[in-house]
Amino acid sequence: MKNDQNICPNRAVIQYRICLHSSSANQLLRGGKKHGAIGLFQYIAQLKKLFKAVVEDDPYAEEILLRIYENAKKAKSFLEKSIEKYQERLDNVEGLKSSSFRSDFPTEIIVKNSNQYVSLMVDLILKYDQLVCLILIGSRLLKVSELDS
Repeated sequence: MKNDQNICPNRAVIQYRICLHSSSANQLLRGGKKHGAIGLFQYIAQLKKLFKAVVEDDPYAEEILLRIYENAKKAKSFLEKSIEKYQERLDNVEGLKSSSFRSDFPTEIIVKNSNQYVSLMVDLILKYDQLVCLILIGSRLLKVSELDS
């Protein structure tokens, strides 16, 4: 924590309680060995290195941070549109009422951070989890409705 205070002094630390219901979102959170995927905590560790590089006047670090942020915002917009589209599809299925998908064994974790990059990534993981859950609900409801007809 001392390093964070040196890089970003006088910043408020925000605590997030993340509850994920899909295994694929859990993989985003924890990372995996497949294809060199890193999880949220590895991402935070890499961000700390980038922030330190910015403080040390690395000419590329700030540009990398800007690209990360811009791409994360694009991904967030894509996920929000996808969530809206799938939710609308579920709402328009006649005779069916959907409810939120909840796993029997959700992943719960607490993340503390002090910057907008981590906040954005936490939001992306949560939105991804929501989208996966909507897709699971849709696939199950449509199978049920097909059986009824």
